[in-house]
Amino acid sequence: DRKIVELLFETAEEAKWLDSLFTEVVKAKLDVVKLVNQLVNKKIKTVFTKDSLYQILNNFKKSVTVDDITDDDLKKMIIKVIGLNPKAVGDLKAGKTQSINFLVGQVIREAKKKIEFKRLESLITAMID
Repeated sequence: DRKIVELLFETAEEAKWLDSLFTEVVKAKLDVVKLVNQLVNKKIKTVFTKDSLYQILNNFKKSVTVDDITDDDLKKMIIKVIGLNPKAVGDLKAGKTQSINFLVGQVIREAKKKIEFKRLESLITAMID
Protein backbone atom coordinates (compact mmCIF):
# COMPACT_ATOMS: atom_id res chain seq x y z
CA ASP A 1 0.00 0.00 0.00
CA ARG A 2 1.46 3.34 -1.08
CA LYS A 3 0.42 5.19 2.10
CA ILE A 4 2.29 2.70 4.27
CA VAL A 5 5.36 3.02 2.06
CA GLU A 6 5.20 6.81 2.32
CA LEU A 7 4.92 6.57 6.11
CA LEU A 8 8.02 4.40 6.30
CA PHE A 9 10.49 6.31 4.17
CA GLU A 10 11.00 9.56 2.31
CA THR A 11 14.10 9.04 0.13
CA ALA A 12 15.48 6.41 -2.24
CA GLU A 13 18.26 5.73 0.27
CA GLU A 14 15.68 5.02 2.97
CA ALA A 15 13.80 2.76 0.55
CA LYS A 16 16.98 0.72 -0.05
CA TRP A 17 17.58 0.55 3.68
CA LEU A 18 14.01 -0.63 4.26
CA ASP A 19 14.37 -3.22 1.51
CA SER A 20 17.50 -4.53 3.26
CA LEU A 21 15.61 -4.70 6.53
CA PHE A 22 12.73 -6.61 4.93
CA THR A 23 15.21 -8.99 3.29
CA GLU A 24 16.77 -9.74 6.70
CA VAL A 25 13.33 -10.24 8.27
CA VAL A 26 12.40 -12.74 5.54
CA LYS A 27 15.75 -14.56 5.97
CA ALA A 28 15.03 -14.83 9.70
CA LYS A 29 11.59 -16.29 8.83
CA LEU A 30 9.77 -13.52 10.67
CA ASP A 31 6.52 -11.77 9.75
CA VAL A 32 7.20 -8.63 7.66
CA VAL A 33 3.63 -7.37 8.17
CA LYS A 34 4.06 -7.44 11.96
CA LEU A 35 7.32 -5.54 11.60
CA VAL A 36 5.66 -2.92 9.38
CA ASN A 37 2.89 -2.52 11.96
CA GLN A 38 5.43 -2.00 14.73
CA LEU A 39 7.36 0.52 12.64
CA VAL A 40 4.26 2.45 11.58
CA ASN A 41 2.91 2.48 15.13
CA LYS A 42 6.36 3.54 16.40
CA LYS A 43 6.69 0.55 18.71
CA ILE A 44 10.18 0.18 17.28
CA LYS A 45 12.26 3.33 16.78
CA THR A 46 13.51 3.75 13.21
CA VAL A 47 16.89 5.33 12.45
CA PHE A 48 18.20 4.74 8.94
CA THR A 49 21.73 3.42 9.53
CA LYS A 50 23.29 0.04 8.82
CA ASP A 51 23.83 -0.60 12.54
CA SER A 52 20.25 0.32 13.35
CA LEU A 53 19.02 -2.23 10.79
CA TYR A 54 20.37 -5.07 12.94
CA GLN A 55 19.27 -3.37 16.14
CA ILE A 56 15.73 -3.07 14.77
CA LEU A 57 15.84 -6.70 13.61
CA ASN A 58 16.98 -7.85 17.07
CA ASN A 59 14.35 -5.74 18.84
CA PHE A 60 11.68 -7.13 16.54
CA LYS A 61 12.85 -10.72 17.15
CA LYS A 62 12.62 -10.13 20.90
CA SER A 63 9.12 -8.71 20.57
CA VAL A 64 7.76 -11.67 18.59
CA THR A 65 9.76 -14.54 20.07
CA VAL A 66 7.98 -16.58 22.70
CA ASP A 67 9.61 -18.56 25.47
CA ASP A 68 9.83 -22.32 25.24
CA ILE A 69 7.45 -23.95 27.71
CA THR A 70 5.64 -27.27 27.49
CA ASP A 71 1.87 -27.66 27.40
CA ASP A 72 2.12 -29.80 30.56
CA ASP A 73 3.84 -26.98 32.45
CA LEU A 74 1.28 -24.51 31.13
CA LYS A 75 -1.61 -26.76 32.16
CA LYS A 76 -0.30 -26.83 35.75
CA MET A 77 -0.27 -23.04 35.80
CA ILE A 78 -3.71 -22.86 34.17
CA ILE A 79 -5.14 -25.16 36.85
CA LYS A 80 -3.72 -22.84 39.52
CA VAL A 81 -5.08 -19.70 37.79
CA ILE A 82 -8.51 -21.31 37.29
CA GLY A 83 -8.60 -22.22 40.99
CA LEU A 84 -7.68 -18.70 42.05
CA ASN A 85 -10.15 -16.97 39.71
CA PRO A 86 -13.55 -18.68 39.91
CA LYS A 87 -15.43 -15.47 39.00
CA ALA A 88 -13.51 -15.06 35.72
CA VAL A 89 -14.06 -18.74 34.92
CA GLY A 90 -17.80 -18.37 35.67
CA ASP A 91 -17.97 -15.24 33.53
CA LEU A 92 -16.28 -17.06 30.65
CA LYS A 93 -18.68 -19.99 30.95
CA ALA A 94 -21.56 -17.48 30.97
CA GLY A 95 -20.41 -16.12 27.62
CA LYS A 96 -18.36 -13.11 28.70
CA THR A 97 -15.56 -13.76 26.26
CA GLN A 98 -13.37 -10.89 27.50
CA SER A 99 -12.70 -12.97 30.64
CA ILE A 100 -10.32 -15.12 28.59
CA ASN A 101 -8.03 -12.08 28.29
CA PHE A 102 -7.85 -11.79 32.06
CA LEU A 103 -7.14 -15.51 32.49
CA VAL A 104 -4.44 -15.48 29.80
CA GLY A 105 -2.83 -12.50 31.53
CA GLN A 106 -2.88 -14.30 34.86
CA VAL A 107 -1.19 -17.37 33.36
CA ILE A 108 1.48 -15.19 31.73
CA ARG A 109 2.05 -13.45 35.06
CA GLU A 110 2.30 -16.83 36.80
CA ALA A 111 4.70 -18.21 34.18
CA LYS A 112 6.85 -15.05 34.07
CA LYS A 113 7.47 -15.89 30.42
CA LYS A 114 6.39 -14.65 27.03
CA ILE A 115 3.77 -17.08 25.72
CA GLU A 116 1.69 -16.91 22.56
CA PHE A 117 -1.79 -15.57 23.38
CA LYS A 118 -3.68 -17.91 21.01
CA ARG A 119 -1.91 -20.95 22.46
CA LEU A 120 -2.93 -20.04 26.00
CA GLU A 121 -6.44 -19.13 24.90
CA SER A 122 -6.86 -22.58 23.35
CA LEU A 123 -5.48 -24.42 26.37
CA ILE A 124 -7.60 -22.48 28.84
CA THR A 125 -10.76 -22.86 26.76
CA ALA A 126 -10.17 -26.61 26.40
CA MET A 127 -9.59 -27.01 30.13
CA ILE A 128 -12.68 -25.03 31.13
CA ASP A 129 -15.07 -26.75 28.68
